[in-house]
Amino acid sequence: MPSFIQVDGHQISDPTAIANAFNEYFIESQTSTTPISCIDENGEDLIKQHLQNFVNDRIDESMQFLIPEISRNQVKQDFAKIASNKATGIDAFGIKVLKMALPAIVPSLTHIYNGSITTGSFPVKFKQAKLCPIYKKESVHERNNYRPISVLPIISKPLEHHVAASYLEYLNSHGLLYLYLYL
Repeated sequence: MPSFIQVDGHQISDPTAIANAFNEYFIESQTSTTPISCIDENGEDLIKQHLQNFVNDRIDESMQFLIPEISRNQVKQDFAKIASNKATGIDAFGIKVLKMALPAIVPSLTHIYNGSITTGSFPVKFKQAKLCPIYKKESVHERNNYRPISVLPIISKPLEHHVAASYLEYLNSHGLLYLYLYL
């Protein structure tokens, strides 16, 4: 973090004010993007319609996407795959501490993850990120020379991985991914 940044011709050096200025800038840059769409003369979104036809041609309504429950063994394996130098999120739980405590906490974590899967609700605490400005180029004192990185809690990673892997398996098994996606 720089000792000061320039915002609208003013120098800001208070750490809280710097954090707020970065937060404001990152929020503004995200809300200014325009969603991609292609509207025809009848007001129909052609991209949405094309995607809907693509999906409807490959699966029928009886083929639901269901996330299977996660096992304790899978939770252990997912934590083992996380690099030991992984940054800590807003919860401040480091991966080294979690790996040491894993034998004692795996049953509880598995229960939480499966509760999330069963209810279809991702825990709010798993969504709270620590926002880190990462320097890109030129002057370190200009906030537009930074990009945001969101560091989510490590404890959410096994659930995220399980859901993503389940969804990818579903998409692959029903031919819903572009054939040349992985080239």
